[in-house]
Amino acid sequence: FASQGITGVMSAARFVLRRVANGAAANTRQFAPAVVAYRPFSDGGGSITYSGGHASQGQGGFYGSGGARASNKNAIHHPEALAQLEDIQKLEKVMSTVTELQTQLDAAMEAHGSSVNEQSIELKAAIKRKMTNKSMVELLGRLEINGQPVWGLSTRERELVYLAREKFNAC
Repeated sequence: FASQGITGVMSAARFVLRRVANGAAANTRQFAPAVVAYRPFSDGGGSITYSGGHASQGQGGFYGSGGARASNKNAIHHPEALAQLEDIQKLEKVMSTVTELQTQLDAAMEAHGSSVNEQSIELKAAIKRKMTNKSMVELLGRLEINGQPVWGLSTRERELVYLAREKFNAC
């Protein structure tokens, strides 16, 4: 019937209804009259929807394609991918101290006109100690996963993690 279109389906339904109504099947069981429901194309009930994008690149595709609704009973939970409030507070405290030391270092370098003086050496060493101690390494380890900040951070907190990693790598 699908190749005949809606007109073919309607005429086939009328034929079946006429046969039942005329008693053509008198010697056999009586069937209930067939009801043909006509649905316009705009109702979206049975239509296939396309979400756009290029399915070959992992985006878009038909709804339900690619296992989008498939149940994955072997899902792996990663609690380490979520930021902890205590870690953010520790990082804010350390970075506040490092920023203060960096401001003092910049002032000392500007005052002496040279980057090598006793005060600048002490300040650089203090920054390095703060950024490379064991607790800072562990802290950055908890706040990053695969080189990116973990989930649950605000934009400002994410930028703080990036800055801390940059300072750590510079030391």
